[in-house]
Amino acid sequence: MIVRLNHRTREVAEQIDEIQKESYHVEALLIGYPGIPYLTHDIGKLLECNEIFLGFMDGKFIAGLLSYENLGNGILDICRLAVSPKYFRKGIASNLVLEVEKREPGFKKIFVQTARENQPAANLYLKSGYRIFTEFETPDGLPIIRFIKEHFRD
Repeated sequence: MIVRLNHRTREVAEQIDEIQKESYHVEALLIGYPGIPYLTHDIGKLLECNEIFLGFMDGKFIAGLLSYENLGNGILDICRLAVSPKYFRKGIASNLVLEVEKREPGFKKIFVQTARENQPAANLYLKSGYRIFTEFETPDGLPIIRFIKEHFRD
């Protein structure tokens, strides 16, 4: 079951922090880049951020999470997607990505980005109907792919 998470409560923020650190640690090893920002953010940043958090629940435990920002005018930006390694390859990330569209049916564009070397994430976005929008490098040289999904109304 996917629910909206109240990341402003300490207990939920701690669970989010734990899962994203586990998940992004695996990504850091995969792409050879230890500087993923969510590995070093503290709970305070989570408690204060304005993102909307969705959690894929296994009972009371958050198995995976996705956060996004509604930028207005039908434009959404997925900020983070993390799944506990215990739940890898169970379709949780795909379900979370699709849930954004269900919860924001009037969207015009959804953006998301990942490291170029993160092939599992790139495949997920492409399989979910996203296309490559642009590529760039972070100031410290990490190649990034930014994806877009557009919703055209009839």
